[in-house]
Amino acid sequence: HYGIEYKQCFYISRDADGTWKYSEQLKGTTYSSILSPNMRWLQGELMDDSGKKVGVFRVRLGKVRKGTAVSYVKKNSEVKWGNEVVAFNSASGPQSWAVPGFD
Repeated sequence: HYGIEYKQCFYISRDADGTWKYSEQLKGTTYSSILSPNMRWLQGELMDDSGKKVGVFRVRLGKVRKGTAVSYVKKNSEVKWGNEVVAFNSASGPQSWAVPGFD
């Protein structure tokens, strides 16, 4: 969860075959990505629900604040990554958690 009052959220999951996935719904559009390790990040092409590539998504466990995930989006039209998003496991904010299998 992230954003004002932690009401926004995204999901990171790992399939039985080991494939990492991201999904999030924003303003009625579902965004998704198949994630692959890229140094300390899990990263992949960001797709909208029509299958159009809209950018790149990356995520890693937080280093400074335990129990967080840090993510960035780089839109197709941008050269630089967007603003850092720090997310927590619960809508109540900071709590101890970790992305399953991501160590």
